Amino acid sequence: MGTQIIKIITEDPEWARLPKKGVPEPISGLTRQVIWRLIKDKQIRSIAFIGAGRKKGARVFSRYDLRAHMEQLAKEQRQ
Repeated sequence: MGTQIIKIITEDPEWARLPKKGVPEPISGLTRQVIWRLIKDKQIRSIAFIGAGRKKGARVFSRYDLRAHMEQLAKEQRQ
């Protein structure tokens, strides 16, 4: 069972770093700019990892939230 849990975590991580500028996010194909807009509009969750006394850090976003948001948009557009 432990191996199965590790496999799920590594194949489909919930959290992912924002893609670099000009490079689409590999699963959704969305750009950094679009993902940032969704974060700012509180459509998807994100977390910033910033060390004490530092100005910059790493930001990750929830792929699950992004998928749910895209599914909701797909449902709305089908109507």
